[in-house]
Amino acid sequence: MSTKTKLFSSTQAGAPVLNGVAGSLIGLLDAVLVNGFGSQTATDVVVASNVATVTFGSSHSQIQHGVALISGATPAGLNGEKRVLSVTANSFTFATSGITDQTATGTILAKVAPAGWTKLFSGTNLAVYQRLAPESTGMVLRVDDTNATYANVRGYESMTDVSTGVGPFPTVAQVAAGRFWSKSNTASAGAIIWKVYADDRGFYYSCDNILSNTSYRAQVHYFGDINSNKSNDPYACILTGPPTNQAGTGTTLGECIGFNIWDESIISGNISRLSNGLGGSQPIYVYGTTTPITSDTSGSNNGFYPYPSLVDNGLYLIKPFVYRKSNGFRGYLPGVFFTPMSCTLYLDTGDMITGDGDFAGKNLYTQSLGQRNGVIFFDILSDWR
Repeated sequence: MSTKTKLFSSTQAGAPVLNGVAGSLIGLLDAVLVNGFGSQTATDVVVASNVATVTFGSSHSQIQHGVALISGATPAGLNGEKRVLSVTANSFTFATSGITDQTATGTILAKVAPAGWTKLFSGTNLAVYQRLAPESTGMVLRVDDTNATYANVRGYESMTDVSTGVGPFPTVAQVAAGRFWSKSNTASAGAIIWKVYADDRGFYYSCDNILSNTSYRAQVHYFGDINSNKSNDPYACILTGPPTNQAGTGTTLGECIGFNIWDESIISGNISRLSNGLGGSQPIYVYGTTTPITSDTSGSNNGFYPYPSLVDNGLYLIKPFVYRKSNGFRGYLPGVFFTPMSCTLYLDTGDMITGDGDFAGKNLYTQSLGQRNGVIFFDILSDWR
């Protein structure tokens, strides 16, 4: 089973805290992209019938469908990244192969596995992150987390230090401060609910940026490589996000940029260059259908199809495509799906959809969106590329 795709959540024990404090987003990204978190020593690891059960003396940080990083175990085949099959209050399980039934020995550590990135440069509440995957475009994300309630983000083709780079997207002329990823509507230490969906070439950052909210309806933004329609596309890296701070404003623009766009008057983000390698930073748009691409609270009104389908009782999903008005369809966002169906009244964040047909073998994790009250779906088990 692949472990490239990873889900991280603020609900995990030992997870970094996101709040209205300068530097908190960098702390989150350090943990989920680079370092992992929640390291604990297991009391025992028992293998039986090709399943390993890892037990602790107290609660642990793993979640079902997440990825654990095991070290220090004998036999060595138990070490490395492992997809979590199930969890209890003080244990979790993962599949094994070729290991006889036994109790492992050694000082065995388990933590939440990071996505496989590196922190290229850092400064006071500044950070530059880069993908290590050789298949990636190699472009980097600069995060300026000096503000309490939001961070400014900008992609670069390359950087030589935390503040110097070439090939920015967006350029300063396009968006002076860089795109905005909000953290909280309040400059305080109050914890904000968040989730990150990632692989080793891109990640989706999601948070409910209104501190008083008790239900999870979040913004979602992306940095990383798309699945390009061009077979060799070294510039297929995008960054989404609004051009102004939207934390707590309750606007569609701030909470769902790149996912709740149904006309070309709102830019979803920027891609590093045109498909021919020319032009520098270009505005991009993200679409799922010719009608609004997320579901609404209003039943089957406003042009949405009813859920479940009146034809076959199904849920219909669409790959969101990345579009440049003068350059056509560049490719698709990886690992995420939209629906033209009105299913907000039936599905909420954390609901799992087991796929069949073209989606056989996929488990899709439901994510509620913000002011438009839509939902999208993340593939949290399969490779995105």
